[in-house]
Amino acid sequence: MSDAPARAADLESSLRQLCEAVDALRQGLVDSRFAFVRARASDLEERHGDNARHAARVHALETEVAGRRGALCEVLRLPPTSRMSTIMGRLPADAARRLGETAERLRGALRALRVEGAVGQRLLDVSRRAHEGLLHQLATDNRRQGQRYDRHARSVRSEAAGGFVRGTV
Repeated sequence: MSDAPARAADLESSLRQLCEAVDALRQGLVDSRFAFVRARASDLEERHGDNARHAARVHALETEVAGRRGALCEVLRLPPTSRMSTIMGRLPADAARRLGETAERLRGALRALRVEGAVGQRLLDVSRRAHEGLLHQLATDNRRQGQRYDRHARSVRSEAAGGFVRGTV
């Protein structure tokens, strides 16, 4: 049991590192959104590589946190699936407070990452629907969609195929 504060400090350190990595990943996703707006392939590739590195770091730190949490649970004679509140209840007050604050910061960072992921997904969905609509409009026969006029407001009859994209080979 005397080893518990040291193990709790190790877990707190890992949680702090995980929180920083999650924040970096979220910021990478934000930067990716802006890179899409700029539409430069080099920016997109760079952001993708950065995000992949951040995601790999988050994964490695999650594994480390799980190991340290398991070791702390073992020292406290708790099942490895114990809730953080149960773990903190068995620690000295100062160690429990620090661990709780770090865990709360991590929850906030994960919440922000989830929000950014949802925003990015919605933007991708909107973009996909807009492009699908544009392709449909270009490929559709639109001769029957009403009267056409030239720049002098005179009625124009067009003998051209209906869509911009012809369906023949």
